[in-house]
Amino acid sequence: GLFTSTPSLRAVLAGSGDAEALEAGLDGAVDEIPRLLAMTVVDTDDRIVATTDPTGATKLLESGIGPDDGGEILGVVTTDRRGDPIALSSFPVVVDGVTIGAVVIETDATAIGDLATNYEGLSATGETNVAQFGIGGEPEFIAPLRFDGDRATPTALPAAPATDPVVAALAGAAGRLGDVVDYRGETVLAVTRSVDGPGWGVVVKIDRAEALAGTESFRDALAGAWALGSVMVLLLGYLFARWVSRPVHRLTAAAEAVAAGDLEIRAESDRADELGALAAAVNTMTDSLVNAAVEEASRTGELETLNRQLSESEARVRAIFESAAEGIVHCDERGTILEFNQAAEEIFQRPAHEALGLPIASVLGVVSNSDGGRTIFDPTAALFDQAGHPGGDAAEMVARRAQGAALPVEVSVSRVEMGDTVSYTALIRDISERAAYERRLAEMATQDGLTGLPNRELLTSKLEIALVACEERVAGVSVLFIDLDRFKLVNDAWGHAAGDSLLRLVSRRLHHVLRAGDTIARVGGDEFVVLAANIPDASTAIGLGERLLGSLQEPFELGGSTTYVTASIGIATTFSSDTTADDLISQADVAMYRAKQAGRSRLEVFDSHMRSRVQARHELDTELRKAIDAGELDVHYQPIMRLDDGGFSGVEALVRWTHSDMGVVSPGEFVPAAEESGLIVPMGRFVLDRVCRQLAEWQHRYPATDFQISVNLSAREVMQTDCVEVVHAALLRHAADPRGLTVEVTESVLVTDATTAIENLRRLRGLGVKIALDDFGTGYSSLTYLRDMPVDIVKIDREFIAELEYDRGESTVVALVLGLGESMGHAVVGEGIETQEQHDEFVRLGGRLAQGFLYARPQPAERVEALLWPAEVIDLETLDETRS
Repeated sequence: GLFTSTPSLRAVLAGSGDAEALEAGLDGAVDEIPRLLAMTVVDTDDRIVATTDPTGATKLLESGIGPDDGGEILGVVTTDRRGDPIALSSFPVVVDGVTIGAVVIETDATAIGDLATNYEGLSATGETNVAQFGIGGEPEFIAPLRFDGDRATPTALPAAPATDPVVAALAGAAGRLGDVVDYRGETVLAVTRSVDGPGWGVVVKIDRAEALAGTESFRDALAGAWALGSVMVLLLGYLFARWVSRPVHRLTAAAEAVAAGDLEIRAESDRADELGALAAAVNTMTDSLVNAAVEEASRTGELETLNRQLSESEARVRAIFESAAEGIVHCDERGTILEFNQAAEEIFQRPAHEALGLPIASVLGVVSNSDGGRTIFDPTAALFDQAGHPGGDAAEMVARRAQGAALPVEVSVSRVEMGDTVSYTALIRDISERAAYERRLAEMATQDGLTGLPNRELLTSKLEIALVACEERVAGVSVLFIDLDRFKLVNDAWGHAAGDSLLRLVSRRLHHVLRAGDTIARVGGDEFVVLAANIPDASTAIGLGERLLGSLQEPFELGGSTTYVTASIGIATTFSSDTTADDLISQADVAMYRAKQAGRSRLEVFDSHMRSRVQARHELDTELRKAIDAGELDVHYQPIMRLDDGGFSGVEALVRWTHSDMGVVSPGEFVPAAEESGLIVPMGRFVLDRVCRQLAEWQHRYPATDFQISVNLSAREVMQTDCVEVVHAALLRHAADPRGLTVEVTESVLVTDATTAIENLRRLRGLGVKIALDDFGTGYSSLTYLRDMPVDIVKIDREFIAELEYDRGESTVVALVLGLGESMGHAVVGEGIETQEQHDEFVRLGGRLAQGFLYARPQPAERVEALLWPAEVIDLETLDETRS
């Protein structure tokens, strides 16, 4: 229990914080018990733990009552600070056979004084004395004396022989005493009693001379009447002796019975003489002793209840101490550990018996990294100093575990003062999870959560440091802004999880080609920035950019599928510390957009003219978005010629844009801008809707004519999950026959996800739509995929057609494609024929379908209609104008 594991009751109550609760309980007991003046709890060192009378508690120290008296219930009578008599009774507190303290009660001793001074029924010399052994071991009276009433109590016993009845009573004598000398030197008759527990002595006595005064008078009369005869004298003497001695014997027997502990017996007090008065006094004394015994039993019960409550309180405190979720370490003012609970054992990974007696600095410390190393220093002085200031904050420290590991903890210290004794209680919480979370937050503040690379904030910080050192090292700083080309197609095809995987793979490849000391950061969705510090010249940055591009040439494997990724890189370099970090990143960003405009998969170096071009591109994107939303785009149609009979097999739909301020905007300018910004999807759906509407009109107007309208779908549109549904919905909306629609795609649809692209094209073909492969010969693995793709028409890129009249090698390529297409059952169309020589050569090679400016330019629908169905056109001049 707690009492047996601590040096004193004081330490228990002070450490547990229950001293105040104990004093409150004592106050309640005093209020409820009559004649109970105060209650005090002391420890084995006679130091006061709790009291209801702090100003009068010093009487305890003077009385010598405490737990060192052999475990007996002891008592003493003294005076309070006003001089009034009080009785102090001590009851030991014993736990597991060990006395650890005492409870002292203070009661009003006036009743004892009233008993001693009650002379009713006593003769002039009758007196009741109550005595005790004083501090020095000498007898002393604890009630006023009849013959020395001015003296205060307690009063030291005057010099007297050892036969004094009070001395005999204190020595344990009980019974009748005759012819003994009292404190006045007078011979008295007395009855004595020793009161168990307090050890008091009680004496009821009268002077012998007065008690036997009647006997002496009778003897004198008998001598004078001797002459009357010896027989008469003897007879009368016998009768008188019986008459006098019988009540004396009865009184003596009653006093002896009371002395033996029989408090129910009563002396016969019906006589009117001194013996009757003495008997009444004995009865009064007996009644007082009965009342005192009852009160003593009540106090004993109360003390037993208090002792039980203390034991229960100790058990609760111990249960709380051991079951607390936080570690509790109690130490003295020198920092020596006195107590160590179970939670502390788990935190420090050491048993309590090993920790007890150790300095607290051996298990707690503070980490310092001020010198670049990791040092744990002793916090004891600062920790204890903090505990002396109420409301001090908890300190973050480390727990030194038994195996040398350091666990982050939070420590709150309380200072406990009891008299001259000071101790400390440390409450220790494991904050390892919180510390890990804070470290994670710090990492998230400076690192990209997906790739683990530095983020924009950390990159900017490093760039600022590099720029400061730029002039000192006589070296430059370069920023390479990297943006992946057509990365959105990966997300559209396989979802964002696949896109995230691809970003991680790309970041690793880029990181592998960096120089020592270079930093790569992820600053956006598919944007990376490389910081190359301490470069000797701009060509070093260009070489680094080329290596970065080269690292992406190999395909990437994503979930069993293969995809290709390219990047556009912008480079900005400075040799001056006057350039800010934001300016340098912005310049590299501008150069990157220039690389995008120039065709992607390349790098560009920033120059002073780039920013204006990028701003113009931004304005173009803004105006294009407005034009799409407002429906301001137009669709023109370019016929496809049948070379064998000069007729037209169909038309290709081409988007056109005439701006109110900029005028006609070239498709070569705004179409790439739409692809880069993602506007190609809404623009493509606008064109598709116009084409299906026009197809339905022509099919309704010329039902007997077999012709096709070709519409271009970008790679991004083909990779949309709802690609087939969008095409089908447009056909249904305008009631157009799918067999008159041809969808043209380029080989770029195969770059990201060939499987998804081929599946969507097959589904389109299942609707009755024809598929044309546009710009054949410029993409990836054309001949490999041509066999697997659901293709009906192959369109030879204009770059091959343009060289037919000059380069026989190009003729060989065109002839090869024509033969391959014929063998696979595909129609082959030559694009971009502008001269008669190109036409003749293409026909010589076996070409049967062609389109180009030589035959007709793209025109609005009403003008192209005149070419497709000339018999329906009355104005022949319009036909000639359309051909021109």
